Parts: sequence; C-alpha cells; structure tokens
Amino acid sequence: MNVKYNSEKSKKTKKIKSFNLLSKPIKRNKSLHKINNSEKENINSINIKNIIEDKKIEKSEINKSDLNLIFYKDLSNDSFVDDFFSSINDTFAIFNSFNNILYLVYANIEKSIVSYDLKHFQKICEIKNAHNKYITNFKHIFESKIKRDIIMSVSAIDNNLKLWNINNWECFLEIKNVNKIGALFSASFLFEKNDIFILTSNYNFFKKKEPIKIFNLKAENIFEIKFEFSIINIDCYYEKENDFNKIYIIINAQNKIYSYDYSNKKIYNKYGKNNNSYFSTIVYNNNINSKLIASNYNGLIEIYDFNSGKELNEIDINFKGLYGICLWNEDILLMACTDNTIKIINLKEKKVINCLHGHNKYVTTLKKIYIPNVDNCLISQGITADEIKLWKSNY
Repeated sequence: MNVKYNSEKSKKTKKIKSFNLLSKPIKRNKSLHKINNSEKENINSINIKNIIEDKKIEKSEINKSDLNLIFYKDLSNDSFVDDFFSSINDTFAIFNSFNNILYLVYANIEKSIVSYDLKHFQKICEIKNAHNKYITNFKHIFESKIKRDIIMSVSAIDNNLKLWNINNWECFLEIKNVNKIGALFSASFLFEKNDIFILTSNYNFFKKKEPIKIFNLKAENIFEIKFEFSIINIDCYYEKENDFNKIYIIINAQNKIYSYDYSNKKIYNKYGKNNNSYFSTIVYNNNINSKLIASNYNGLIEIYDFNSGKELNEIDINFKGLYGICLWNEDILLMACTDNTIKIINLKEKKVINCLHGHNKYVTTLKKIYIPNVDNCLISQGITADEIKLWKSNY
C-alpha cells in the first residue's frame, strides 16, 4: 500500500517557551487533588484515549483475587521489536476506533505498519516502508473536532515520528530529527482544551542535556522543559476524566520518575530509588487516591502515593529484567519479563501467583482489552520476530 506524505510544517517560527524541570516543587493544597471515580475505565496504561473516547470497551473489572490467563491465539507471527529498544513500552497500540473497529497496530521487520481487526481476527492493511528505520513505539488518540483516529509511529533509530489518519492510512504529519543528540525513545500525545500536542523524550547516550519538546500539529516546537537526565519514557496523566485543567506529564528518567504539573509548569513530585532503571509506569486512582506503580528493572515493583510521593509498598520479585507492566485490577498486576514469561503478581499478598509461558523471546509490552465474544483478554508482544499473543481470562 503506497502512502503519500503531506507534511504540514509551518514556515512561521515561534518563540519557544522554556521551563526548568528541576525547579522547586510548588506548594499544594491537598484538597485540590481529590480524584473522581472513573469506573469501567481501562487503566492498563496511561493513555489519553481513555479520556476522550465516548465508547467504553472494558467490562467491569474482575473482583476475584486470583487470576489465570490461558493462551488463546497467535495474532501475528511477523511483528518486530528491535533488540536494543526492547525495553520501550507501547510497542503496539490497541483501541476501539470511531468507526467501531477494534484495532491492533504493530510494526514488522520490513518497517511496515500493520493494522489488524481484533473482532474478526484478520489483517486489515499493511503500510509498506512506513519509516526508513525500525519502528519502536505507537500511540493512539481520537481527534474529536473532526472525528478521526490518529496513530503516531515513532522510530528511535532515525529519530523521527509520523502521524497517520487511520481512515485512509495516509501520513499527514512528519517531524524529522526531533533530537540533535540522542534517541527518540518514546513520544506521546497531550490533549488540552480541544488542542492536541506531541510530547517527545530524549534518551541521550552522550549525557548531554536536551529538553523535552512539545510540538503542535503543524510540527512547530512551541514549548520545552529543561531536564538534567536522559528520558526513557514520557506520557500524560489527567487528574479527572474529561477535565483537562489538571494535566501531569509522567517522565521516566534513567534513575527516577517525575510528575510534572503542566498547568503550573513545575515539578509536582518525584518517585523511585537511586541507581535503578524504570521502563514502565502506571498511574491510576482507586476511588480513594491516585497511585503510581513502577517496574524496576532490578526486580522491584514500587507503589507510590501520586500526590505525596510517599512509597506505599514494595514487592521484590527476586528477578532482574522487568519491562512493561499492566494493571488487571486493583489486586493483580501483570509483568513482562526478560526470561520470556509473563508474571502475575498479587499486590496484596506481594507474591507471584502464576507465570505464563509461550513467548520465545523477551516480553516487552502488555495491554488489557475486552474483545466481544471472547472476554477480558491480555495481549503481549516479544522482541525481534516473536509473535503477538492473545491470552484469555479463565473467568
């Protein structure tokens, strides 16, 4: 499938606003940080689509403390995640589109973008040579003003990103050479007052400073956040559903996790321990307060109070090599591991209760999804030429 590239870069240049992320945290009125109940929301990842989509594709969360997932189907045998970037979360995207197609979008070794119908278990289309180098990261957003679903594809190796309109699978925006030095390890969408922006990270091999950059949909760099460390992953968290006045940027640095108050342009909190690497982070609310869960590559699951930054719990898995994590419900956490397994963790009992075997390579990304006529399911992906697998709940 041939794809036309219509770059919408503006010829006008704007003065870039810049703020230092390492300034002192602002004082907070705790009464301002109560979280509304968001029942039936898919909270397996910090993804803006859960906020702006009208359709809910999740059933009620399973309340049982035990969980067993059984292998159901190989969805693809041509997916590809580069070994070097295997720690990146969101190596594929799943979403229910405006035209009611349940999409799985992933990349293969041919640098193509593949779209797959999860309701009918069939490939929809393949965009050949979508990037010049391997594709490492995907994000989805629904643009409500013109009612279109957008996929962002990122290539950390050639340091660029592209936006695709899935109605015709044409690329309508490309941003090249995002970082002067370092790799574009991840990127995300930021939704503010009906405007969509693009956040970009910078994983810097040479330990030179380069800011987080924020672009508009004309590819203009309109805002920067100065930061002292290389950034592995970047994403957004919204305090209240359908309320975009309180936006937090979640930043996984090399050895720390930061929440940045986008409205007030200040650090909100920092989380994590020294000399650890954090590849995957979840922020969610449990009807009482907001929590942040992080996978520590050295074998720890760390849970923090999002608003205070205080550590609430720590679970030692006694295994080094934790990548993507997925929250099944308040009691159950799933982990992608470098021993080719998916570990199921009971958060209350603080132990591994089950281990899923089936991948032949490191597992990178995990996402929970409800598929009609199947049930609540888990989708997992391994590195290089490993399959994307579908696991079905036993309930």
